[in-house]
Amino acid sequence: MSVKCQNCGNVQPSGKFCPSCGGQMMEMPPTPAQQAAAAAMPTPPVQGGPTQYRPQQPPQPLPQQPGYPAQPGYPGQAYPTQPPKAGGGKGWVLWAAIGGGLVLVAGIAVAVLLMRDKPVTPPADPPSVVNTDPGKPTPPAQGSNTPANPPANPTTASGKSVGGHQLKLINQGDLGLFPQTMVVSGSYVGVADNQSAGFYKFDAKGKPSLLSEVTLKQDYGEILSVSVGDVYNNGTNTMLALYEQKLLVLTEKGGPPQEVDATGATGILVGDYDGDGKTETIFLTKAADGTHGFEVWKYPADSWAYKKEGKADEWPALFQTEMKAGKNNLLMGYAFEGADFFLDLYKWDGLNGPTLIGSFKAENKDTAPPEWIASGPTSLGPTLAVGRGGDKATVEILTVAADAKSHKSLGTFTPDGQGSVSVAVGQFTGQGSQILTVDETGKYFLYDIGK
Repeated sequence: MSVKCQNCGNVQPSGKFCPSCGGQMMEMPPTPAQQAAAAAMPTPPVQGGPTQYRPQQPPQPLPQQPGYPAQPGYPGQAYPTQPPKAGGGKGWVLWAAIGGGLVLVAGIAVAVLLMRDKPVTPPADPPSVVNTDPGKPTPPAQGSNTPANPPANPTTASGKSVGGHQLKLINQGDLGLFPQTMVVSGSYVGVADNQSAGFYKFDAKGKPSLLSEVTLKQDYGEILSVSVGDVYNNGTNTMLALYEQKLLVLTEKGGPPQEVDATGATGILVGDYDGDGKTETIFLTKAADGTHGFEVWKYPADSWAYKKEGKADEWPALFQTEMKAGKNNLLMGYAFEGADFFLDLYKWDGLNGPTLIGSFKAENKDTAPPEWIASGPTSLGPTLAVGRGGDKATVEILTVAADAKSHKSLGTFTPDGQGSVSVAVGQFTGQGSQILTVDETGKYFLYDIGK
């Protein structure tokens, strides 16, 4: 399938960016011949959903109860836990150091006398990328590529509206990366690209704190899927970032991530899919013989709850959403039917796997087919958001009926920022309806969708 530049119209066989003008390339609708061969082709990936890939072995179970004490300065070890050892030197260097120390002590004494009537400000804590205080912005450690989270900005109206709902910009800042995958669970957000992953928590004012992050020191292949939730059923929120070669496990307690062999997994989903009040972790798999299957894990047990193998067809393109049908979590998906694009909702039906319960054709010319899909519960009810980039990105907000049989578009708006956009929707502040966008420079904008 060819790709076409959204800026100059240049057509190329493949690629993400135009070799002529640098604009973003977009897949062209398939020709009749390509449609006839579509059954033999893999499903085109969509940002926000799992990318299909061909592994060889089934995945290993997750490590039991991950979590480490916060290590100052991780990654990069900007603040080592042990002081450096003193080295040797000439005698005159030692005497010069002693003399300099005496002068420094005298200077401090004079300064104290001069400032004895002024309040003393204690020194700031050394920066660490692991922040255990969600209300405190996280400065970056030396060696980290992630910029500091800025303090919350005053609430300002953005002047944007969609479907009669006034959008209010409640916070903005810098995440340090443009997510290829972004998933929300309550106020927790997991983001990842092919080089790094970050785990954030938003407070009641819409300000994110960085809980844990990792910058990959080697190539683990493409990022396939991200999921967030109480994976171990112990009250600790955990982020799972699935790459082609490894699964990274990050927890809200911080510390270095754990790495698990992920060979065989094509997707990972976290949620309560059977309605028993406990979290299940589902690995979608592909075996060496080309057949598909899944393994459902429910921790703290050290083996799968049940699994299925040998399915001939690929699973739908699925990713996590916090929307529910009764007590059961739903799954979000997408599908191409010729040139048409559909947003799909699934429930998990035991050994039968995902069962389609609602399908909505994406028809808005400004957002179909979308480059990004998001979903989650808000005060508006089950809510979807889709986005497309270009010179100015466009985001459409849709609401879904409680029975997931119909939907309504509230309309579109142009988010702040530059170029392409990543989107997430949910209740980041714990209530109401919010939509989060991240532009291609890594800047985020959190909007409240008014009533």
